[in-house]
Amino acid sequence: AAGLGQIMPGTYGSIVKIYTKANLIKDVDIGRVAETNFVMASMLVFDDHLAIVFGNMSKTQKAKFEKKLKLEPDFLNEVRAAAYNGGPGKYKAATATISLAVRETVDFVKKYKMIRELKLFE
Repeated sequence: AAGLGQIMPGTYGSIVKIYTKANLIKDVDIGRVAETNFVMASMLVFDDHLAIVFGNMSKTQKAKFEKKLKLEPDFLNEVRAAAYNGGPGKYKAATATISLAVRETVDFVKKYKMIRELKLFE
């Protein structure tokens, strides 16, 4: 991954192809580090990942997610962190859980929770 947004080359290439109207820099290496471009690309990656996470849910899965959100109001941000770190497949809609299969993503979400608990942004 490169740039402040840490976008993987394949992810960046996909975003360039999907969001043609964004006029992102087509060169993967330059596009991921050019300041204005990578900010826009990062936002599109988040949008794309969350669209995949929520777009594939059945009504039952959406209900499970909503129930989990009532119990854990910051769960959406944990899903965002997992999707950012490891892609949209890290959220398991069938069980309303974040996948524990990839240690890096588990650790990333754990760090997010630790930072959240510091309440630095309240």
